[in-house]
Amino acid sequence: MSNIQTAISAINAKFDLAFNTKNASDIGHLYAENAVVLPAPGGAMVKGRQAVEDFFTGLIVMVDAQGARQTFGGNVHLVYSKQADGQWLAVNHIWN
Repeated sequence: MSNIQTAISAINAKFDLAFNTKNASDIGHLYAENAVVLPAPGGAMVKGRQAVEDFFTGLIVMVDAQGARQTFGGNVHLVYSKQADGQWLAVNHIWN
């Protein structure tokens, strides 16, 4: 596996863990300050790291009030950008 594949796999694992432990702050830190999220179906565009964190805070509460592990299907488009510090962060996230 290439370095980028390893990095993206690690990011995906961090996202899954954060979502399933209801930690929207950790999710937010996986996104760049200027990130854009386009949720489906027909959700409003979310811009910026804090707005992404706020969005996922609401989504986590909405999808499962019982605390069960969540899985999702469908199509996902994620664009990552390598930051000046070498960290890869999501800059664009769309799903349907």
